[in-house]
Amino acid sequence: ILFLPEKILIEETISKCNQLDFKVEGKNLKDKKFYQVIKAGTQSISCSLGIPDNIEFNRIIINPSKSSSFAEVEQLLLQIFGPIILDAKVYRIDFTVDIFEEYNNVLRGLDIKYKTANVQFIGNSIRTGLLVGVGHDKLSIYNKAKKEKVKSPWTRIERQLTGPKVPIKRFGDLRYGLSKILEFNPMNVVTLYNIELLELPNLTG
Repeated sequence: ILFLPEKILIEETISKCNQLDFKVEGKNLKDKKFYQVIKAGTQSISCSLGIPDNIEFNRIIINPSKSSSFAEVEQLLLQIFGPIILDAKVYRIDFTVDIFEEYNNVLRGLDIKYKTANVQFIGNSIRTGLLVGVGHDKLSIYNKAKKEKVKSPWTRIERQLTGPKVPIKRFGDLRYGLSKILEFNPMNVVTLYNIELLELPNLTG
């Protein structure tokens, strides 16, 4: 999630996207708020308006993992928003690791280290995930195969950092890479033990 340093007109953004031949569609997303969603190749950029009548915005949601490189994402955003995007504030970053093993087996091999943690289960009658952490630092482990409705084993570990916990505050600084700036390891709260995952029995309950 990014916050532009100032609000811009959605009409100007839509006009720019039309020039670039990008599709723009207004819709409500999971948070039940109204967005203008820009489709550019594999990338989707959501501009938060809150309600359809609003004409300005400064909050943007992007998913860089759907692009081949960060440089590609940066270039795309520069095309749409101009150099103002480089000074956007980074409010939230999700770091993900995919493990192509059964969810229950991966969960059994994990050691999660949080000084203060609130543990919640994801799913109703069938537990498909685990959410650990509080406030601006949360970790989720969930059955990505079930979410995407695929048959092959697929487990995702995702760490979500927001606000003061975000290691890089300015979007333009992300181009240099996390490791070069802060030597930051987003998965330092997780250890996956060296065990034979496929030989573990399935967990129940």
